[in-house]
Amino acid sequence: MPEGHRPGAERTAYDLHHYRKALTAAGFENVSAYSIGRDVYSPLATYLSKRLRDRDLRRVNPVLHATFSRPSLLAWGPWADYIIAVATKP
Repeated sequence: MPEGHRPGAERTAYDLHHYRKALTAAGFENVSAYSIGRDVYSPLATYLSKRLRDRDLRRVNPVLHATFSRPSLLAWGPWADYIIAVATKP
C-alpha cells in the first residue's frame, strides 16, 4: 500500500468547483478555494528550462527531461491546475 494511503480512501482529482463542494460535504466551513495554476506553470517552466541545462541534471532520464521541458510544461499546464484550499473543521 502506498505511503500515506488510507484503506477505503477515494483518490479523485477535483476541479475548483468540486473541491469547494467536497470540503463542504465533508463538514468543513468557511471554505475558500482558488486556483494559482496561471501563476505556477509558466514560472515553473522558466525555472526548469534553466535548471535542466545545469551540469548535474544533464544525465537525467531523457523522458523526464522532455516532460519537464518548457514546451511540455506550457503544453500541458493549461489543462492542469494548482488549487489552494482553506477551510475550518468545526
